[in-house]
Amino acid sequence: MDIKELFTKYHLLVITLITLPTVIYSYLMVVFNDDTHIFFGVARLADAMGAFPSNVDMAWSTHPIGLRMVYYILYKLTEFEYGNEFALQVLTKVIVAIIILCTSYYFAQQVKQKLPVLNVYTVFLITTLSFFTLHIMFLLEAEFFAAIFSVLAIALLLSDSRKANIAAGSLLVLIVLMKVVTVVFIPVILAAWILITGYYKSEKLFNCLFGFELASIAFVAACLLWFKNFVPDFFLMLALHDPTGYGLQTRIYMMVIQSLAVGWFMPVFIAGAVTGVVVLYDLMKYNTRFQQLSFIIMWISPLTLVFIQSEFFMYHYVGLIIPSIVSIILFMTINYPKYQELIFILILVFTILIFGVTSSVWQDTHEHIWDNQISNTTIIKEKFNITAQPSILYLDTGITAYWLGSPSACRYTYPLVIRRGYSLGLSDSTAYKKAKECIMNYTGDYVVALNGDASDPEINAKLSNEYIKVYAGTRWGVSASTGDIYKRNIRTP
Repeated sequence: MDIKELFTKYHLLVITLITLPTVIYSYLMVVFNDDTHIFFGVARLADAMGAFPSNVDMAWSTHPIGLRMVYYILYKLTEFEYGNEFALQVLTKVIVAIIILCTSYYFAQQVKQKLPVLNVYTVFLITTLSFFTLHIMFLLEAEFFAAIFSVLAIALLLSDSRKANIAAGSLLVLIVLMKVVTVVFIPVILAAWILITGYYKSEKLFNCLFGFELASIAFVAACLLWFKNFVPDFFLMLALHDPTGYGLQTRIYMMVIQSLAVGWFMPVFIAGAVTGVVVLYDLMKYNTRFQQLSFIIMWISPLTLVFIQSEFFMYHYVGLIIPSIVSIILFMTINYPKYQELIFILILVFTILIFGVTSSVWQDTHEHIWDNQISNTTIIKEKFNITAQPSILYLDTGITAYWLGSPSACRYTYPLVIRRGYSLGLSDSTAYKKAKECIMNYTGDYVVALNGDASDPEINAKLSNEYIKVYAGTRWGVSASTGDIYKRNIRTP
């Protein structure tokens, strides 16, 4: 068999083997963003707060227990590389890459069973390219993991195994626990399952619901045994959410306008949106209203996550990766002339490579974003010996905990409860009082504070009276969210 015959017979496999190394390299070279460092920082603090799994609950975060658990597991798998930033980041992304590859292949197999006209490598290539070409803004965020788990849930629903359907329902609970608002991924999953299958099967839905109930009961039991802060933390997160006061029309306008930029950061959205128009037209001509409605729900639901939060961070749009993938898959099932599938795949690969790889690495200004942070962290540790402290008080965004790794003196490791809680009038809440009490009773040697301002006048007075600034956060590197370092004033009684 010569090369031409090999390419003709196994063209999708060949394209996959040529393409994936390039995009995976691009994915591995993309650096962590601020949020990823903060999430790992919380995981490091949790490790010093007691026995697993209750320690994950003790380390407070604005995200629920699901995301914290994912990051704690990643932390324990990679902690031996802490201190080697490059190796740590690559190892973390390798672990996540294995999850993506396994999920994508299983998803491709299940889609092939329902849509025999498709090649397994077609679906595998589309799915993997979609995840590996995401920009730095999207990687390892709560929505990113929710999207991966959503693809897995769709695959489990497509399976004819009752156990797989039950597992899909259980997975929905984990998806919700990524960020709570990620509950909007559930109608996306169900709509995608209906569209790929082509019909509605109540037995599978009942199995899925049974799995959801089992996982929910197990989680309630876990809350009673280990995650005792989950319920109060949940209501605290709701109280602290501040959508900046946008009106209805402004929120819709900003959501739609920002959607136009998604394609640069998530290249599969370009192909998904274009093919989605063709698929919708085909559904309007030949399919039932139920399938048409399912398609619309699949595309609209991810945007509700953006609308609900109304903070308009780009990573809130990650949910659009699911309808994009499904739209391309459905597009591939429409009757084609000979070689049209190959032509489309080549165009898709070219588009994603140009947009995805270049936006991720080759033209990414974030490539060396943490170089100064890494070198200055070493200087800080040597100069102040902070890591030898039994605990320190964190009043910054939480990112400093990642770099220093010192245990936290308080559960509320960054001042969102204090700073935003004070401005929102939550000073009388239980969480606020607990956070303030711990801060006011702190007598340790070091405090890391963001701009020396916690909003609450009494806390600010304590910081200015008892501590002096010994290191400016702006000297750490490029991150403005890194806190200033304060040392206890020896003249203080």
